[in-house]
Amino acid sequence: IFAQTDTVTIQAEASDSDGSIQQVEFLLDNNVVCTVTTPPYICAVTPTPGVYLVAVRATDNQGLRTTTAAITITVEDAPGGATPRAKLYLPLINRQ
Repeated sequence: IFAQTDTVTIQAEASDSDGSIQQVEFLLDNNVVCTVTTPPYICAVTPTPGVYLVAVRATDNQGLRTTTAAITITVEDAPGGATPRAKLYLPLINRQ
């Protein structure tokens, strides 16, 4: 659970055993919110209040893609100005 004023930082690791990673996309509700082409693969967003599915998708140099399982986050109005801090870490499975 995050407060409305929080910046949510999402970090991913991606590797490809037979080539290279061309881009990593960070998804909120299946919408791309960040695209990163070089490591470290980090995205910072400040979503409005609501419930979101967060996932990460990597594309390799052959155009093949893999996507993490989505996790759910909740962004709430900050009660009394409290702002909890957290980072999300979503590892991508090394595809063959």
